Amino acid sequence: MAFVISLEVMADVIMLPAGALVRAISQTTGMKFGNVKVGFDSFLTVSAMVVALLAFHRLNGVREGTLINAIKSLVLLCWRLQT
Repeated sequence: MAFVISLEVMADVIMLPAGALVRAISQTTGMKFGNVKVGFDSFLTVSAMVVALLAFHRLNGVREGTLINAIKSLVLLCWRLQT
């Protein structure tokens, strides 16, 4: 997935809506595309968890893979912001 997204960015072609939104935010703010992508994905993951907790009073549909990916993405984001 990351390989395909990097090809879309390098080729400057039409992107899917989420990728295009990340690209627009990146270009508008001047932040690196990778940092914005990790932040956006983390935001979507946390949003899904909050909605699941509010709607079902448990993490319905959010399993260990989602949580591991969210933690990994946040660690990567923190590491990237320090360098």
